[in-house]
Amino acid sequence: MREVAVAGVGLTKFDRYDGRKGRPFKNFDELGEEAILAALDYAGFEWRDIEAVFGAHAFQGASATNHCLNRIGLTGIPVVNVENGCASSQSAFRLAYQQVACGLYDVILVVGFEKVPTGLIDNPTVPKWQREMGLDVMAALSGCSVQKYMEDYDAVPEDFARVAVMERRNANKNPKAFFYQKGEPTVEEILASPTITSPLTTLMMCPNGDGASAAIVCTPEKLKSRKNMVTVAASVQSSGLYGNPQELQYLRHKNPSVFERGGQMAYEAAGIGPEDLSVVQVHDPYTPVFFNCVEDLKLCERGEGPALMREGYFDINGTTPVGTDGGTLGRSHPVGATGIAEIAELFYQLRGECGPRQVANAKVGLAHNAGPGPTCIVTVLKK
Repeated sequence: MREVAVAGVGLTKFDRYDGRKGRPFKNFDELGEEAILAALDYAGFEWRDIEAVFGAHAFQGASATNHCLNRIGLTGIPVVNVENGCASSQSAFRLAYQQVACGLYDVILVVGFEKVPTGLIDNPTVPKWQREMGLDVMAALSGCSVQKYMEDYDAVPEDFARVAVMERRNANKNPKAFFYQKGEPTVEEILASPTITSPLTTLMMCPNGDGASAAIVCTPEKLKSRKNMVTVAASVQSSGLYGNPQELQYLRHKNPSVFERGGQMAYEAAGIGPEDLSVVQVHDPYTPVFFNCVEDLKLCERGEGPALMREGYFDINGTTPVGTDGGTLGRSHPVGATGIAEIAELFYQLRGECGPRQVANAKVGLAHNAGPGPTCIVTVLKK
C-alpha cells in the first residue's frame, strides 16, 4: 500500500441557501462547484490533474455529482456517486484513499454536498414496528437513549447542555460554521429552548444546514509542496452486528457498538491509541451522542464524559480537544458534506491554520462519522 497525502481541502460556509429571509439561494451543484474550486486552489492543482471523482450526497437524487462537475467541465474521468446516509462523504473519502493507496490512481477528488430538507430527519432503516411508534424520528430515539444514560450514570440535563455550549463557542471562531459570530448561549438558555423530546431541547440538536466540502487525495510525489504534509494513517469502516439493531441510535448492548469497533479498527490500522490524539471530530447531531462517541472511542471511561466536560477536558485548550470547528451542533449538518468537513478541520489543525481555534502542537487527528444502517467511518490523519 502506498502512502496517501491530503493535498488540499475546500469548504463553503454552512448555512441555509433557500432564498428566504434575505438569504441567498444556491442549488446543490453551485455549492459543490464552490467547494471543488476551493480545494483545487488550495492544492495548487488544475482541474485536468484530477484522475477520478467520488461524490457524496443523501438527498440530491441520481448522479448529482455529475451535475456539480458539469459546472466545471466534464473531462471523461470516472465519477462515482456515493450514498451512505450521514456517513456519505467520509465513505467516499475512504474509497478514494484506498484507490490511491492501491495504485489505481495518483490524484482523486472527493466532494460532499447537500441541501437538507426542513424539519426533523427520519431514519428510514428502522423496522416497521419502530416507525409506527415514532422512533424513526432520530431525535425521538436519541431521547430514549439519553434517559437510559442519565439513569446509568447519574447525568443531568445540564450535562448535555454543556456540550452545545462548547460547540457553539467553537463555532463562533469558525467562519465556515452555521453559528459563526452568533454568540455563545448559556446552559440556562440551552435548557430553556423549546423541548423536542425530553430532556432534549432545540438547541441540543444540530441545525439543518446546506453546504459542500471537498478534499483532494494523492501520492506525496504529486504534492506541490511537502512542507507540513498531512497523510492518511487509517480510514476504516464498521457496520452493525446481528443482535444490535439499535446501536446507531446509541443504546447500549452486550456487543461492542459500531462506534467502538470503528475506533478500535482505526487505532490498530494507524498504530496508535486514543492517548496519541491531538484533536478529534465526532458525529454528534444531538448532545447526548457526544458522550457516546467520546466514550466508545476510548477518550475516557464509560460514564466519565459529563464530569470531564465540566472540567474543560474536551475544550480547545483541554487535554483532548473535540469538535474544534463547532461540530454538527455549531457547524451544522449538511448530511453529504459533514464527513469531509470533519477531515478538513483535522487538515487545517495539523497544518496550524485554524487561528483562534487552533490546538497547540496538533500532530494526529481522528474524524468519526456515522450514518443509519448502522455504519461508522473513522479516519486518522497525521502530520
